[in-house]
Amino acid sequence: MHRLLAMTLLTLFLACDADPVAEAHIKASDELTERYRQFPKWSIRSYAAGNDCQVLLVQTGQALTDNIVEAFQYGSPKYKVYEGGIQKFAADRRFRAVTYRDVNERLWTYGATTEKEARSLEPCGSWP
Repeated sequence: MHRLLAMTLLTLFLACDADPVAEAHIKASDELTERYRQFPKWSIRSYAAGNDCQVLLVQTGQALTDNIVEAFQYGSPKYKVYEGGIQKFAADRRFRAVTYRDVNERLWTYGATTEKEARSLEPCGSWP
């Protein structure tokens, strides 16, 4: 009887750990990173982040300016890898917000997030 209870609890624990929404956001963030490999200067890496994995965290190894962030966000021709920019990419994949973090830890936020949340964002899943 105890084995059956233990197996049931283990199965429930493992089932609860699998979050299909989080997995979809992690996969989408990996897709965006792949798309931006054509801009090696920026060393762009994106992550699904936040407690719900619904914030798209875009990190770069370079210092950013407001103009460059806007170019990424809205998809200016120079930095466009997705029609409509990262804003459209995030909306199409149902992220609730986008946060940019540059090499100097400077932040830019768009959508349903606060500066406090943005400062504490950790990637979902495993660090590369």
